[in-house]
Amino acid sequence: MVAPDQIRPFVRREVTAQGHDLVSLLVDWLDKLIFLFDTEFLLVHDCEIESISETQLKASVSGEPYDPQRHELSSAIKAVTWHEATVERTATGYKASIIFDI
Repeated sequence: MVAPDQIRPFVRREVTAQGHDLVSLLVDWLDKLIFLFDTEFLLVHDCEIESISETQLKASVSGEPYDPQRHELSSAIKAVTWHEATVERTATGYKASIIFDI
């Protein structure tokens, strides 16, 4: 939505997500981030995952509210789609594929 170098990490929020598997967990997590933008206009710059399992994620995100004077908004994300969503474990973490409705 906005280039990361335009966002300063001034505001911090705790975010938790739940799902019945990794894909539903990812969709819930991304839905929560979209909700932060929709309700607080919060643009996320950094994310620190405090805990993660197959069904739960707890993290702290930081960023700043959208300011049309400072931020070049390319497009807003309306929703996360389930279409072809995947999450795979790798040797170094996870690899995900997701499609957004803009």
